[in-house]
Amino acid sequence: GQHAEIDMVVVGNAIYLVWSENITSTEQADEISAKINLSNNDTSSISPAIAVYHNKVHIVWSDQPFSNPNHEIVYRRILS
Repeated sequence: GQHAEIDMVVVGNAIYLVWSENITSTEQADEISAKINLSNNDTSSISPAIAVYHNKVHIVWSDQPFSNPNHEIVYRRILS
């Protein structure tokens, strides 16, 4: 895929990455373990950022629904 924007955090021996990308259905990222599609929607997802605090991974990004010209800020928390 084409990785346009990347943010990274290193905690101990773990590396956490978030990125926006343009992919096709035939592309895969086998080299990345535990890859999770957080947005999993039909919007334009951009400007990801990541932080880890007290064993929780905090991720934010901007979504722009195709039917709406305004961006929405989206937040997800994942236990590490």
